[in-house]
Amino acid sequence: MNGKKWCVSFLLIYGILIFSIISFIVVLDPYFHYHEPIKGLSYSDDKGDYVNDGISKNFTYDAMITGTSMTMGFDVEEANRIFHKDFVRVYFLGEAFKRINDNLVSAIKYNPELDFVIRGVDTLWFITGEEELGRDEYPEYLYDNQIWNDVHYVLNKDVLLDDAIPMIGRTIEESIHTDTESDEVYVTGRNQVMEKYDRPAKEIKVIEEEETTELFGILDRNLEKNVISTIRENPDITFYIFFPPYSICWWDSLNQNGTGVLKRRIDMEQFAIEKLLEYENVHLFSFFNNFQLICDLNNYGDEIHYSPKINSKILAWMKEGEYELTKENYLDYIDEITEFYCNYDYDSIFE
Repeated sequence: MNGKKWCVSFLLIYGILIFSIISFIVVLDPYFHYHEPIKGLSYSDDKGDYVNDGISKNFTYDAMITGTSMTMGFDVEEANRIFHKDFVRVYFLGEAFKRINDNLVSAIKYNPELDFVIRGVDTLWFITGEEELGRDEYPEYLYDNQIWNDVHYVLNKDVLLDDAIPMIGRTIEESIHTDTESDEVYVTGRNQVMEKYDRPAKEIKVIEEEETTELFGILDRNLEKNVISTIRENPDITFYIFFPPYSICWWDSLNQNGTGVLKRRIDMEQFAIEKLLEYENVHLFSFFNNFQLICDLNNYGDEIHYSPKINSKILAWMKEGEYELTKENYLDYIDEITEFYCNYDYDSIFE
């Protein structure tokens, strides 16, 4: 075989190989980028950022659960039963409000049937710029709707070896299922929390008015652009907004900087509550006054992450209207948590 024929044969074989890999990825589509799951294949739902746009774009649903890892433990089938809806769940690990909201806005555009949203709004992310992102590394090629960027998906060694091929193995080995239910993600318990919690050194911070004004400005802009604007622009969608209930260790970390810092954080929550309660399509929930929950570290895997059993309770509380904040009761709620958290014996956590 002369050199020319050899080159032609090599290019032909190489082209067939590339085409075969692309076809394999497109057909299996482990990130749901092109289509819904194929019935009978065993998918993984632990890919978070990599599957969120695909779920939002290609699944059939009329309700969505979204937020940070605090929403990871929700069971989709349980939510369907409780609210009589057809839910999907998209969660963003360690992410600020912007990416969560951007995905929600895209989902609303993709799916005109979407009329019910459960969204966790983490108070931990209150003070972030309206354009700020939680993480720099992110699969933008799955979100930008630029087809030429799909090369990063269909010709991605990690997608092929870590996702597509293992799908075939799992499908053969396991009973057929499309995994959309939550698993016990976190190992929970007091010992687990205390091993992970690194208590900050006591350092009383002087609360300066100028700094406080600046922080509230950041909060206002963040809420407006990444939470409230979407609520206001979609009056036909019902939003169930909740503040995830962090453990007493998180409150301790605030208190280590002084009661002033802790009280300012509560004031920020009040600010957010008052903004959100302006909208009739919002049901707002906070569980920080469930002190038994917050103070029982057996409910948690670290200072903020709670067991999926708590996610189940949150769904039930929402359905029953428990811990719902209204214009009539929110000031009593603020007084209640201020009294409790500003006077709590935090050293008792470590006894």
